[in-house]
Amino acid sequence: MNLRRGTTEMIRTPLRDTNVLEVHPRRDGDVNITLAAGGSLAYYFVPPRRGRLVIEAAGEGSLEVMASTDLDHEDGRAPRQLSQAALRPTGQQLEVDLSGYGGVPTRLELRVRDTRRLDAPGAVIKKLQVRARRSIPVDRRKRT
Repeated sequence: MNLRRGTTEMIRTPLRDTNVLEVHPRRDGDVNITLAAGGSLAYYFVPPRRGRLVIEAAGEGSLEVMASTDLDHEDGRAPRQLSQAALRPTGQQLEVDLSGYGGVPTRLELRVRDTRRLDAPGAVIKKLQVRARRSIPVDRRKRT
């Protein structure tokens, strides 16, 4: 990478020959996302009240979930770490509480890190789902 170019030019230049993110379709119609060690995936959305992010992932290293809002960016605050978990080659399911960001436009970032090896395979993300709990309890009383 040429460091003499300006920041704006570096942002606008498309990535070349990087294998940070790969998408592999599955037979059931969903996809697996392969995220290399040292890579990250960010997306912007408005989480529901009482929302939880469910992640099903396998791999090596650790998976970090970071969140920030527009106000955080305006004030120059670093993203807040919501979760950090060691990845397992056999896979695991993680749940991350998003209730503190309910109804607020949020930038959510998934990072894969591996401090042991530079050529680590990273993570295979099999499921990324936002679930919302009910805000009004269900009335389960028996009716006569």
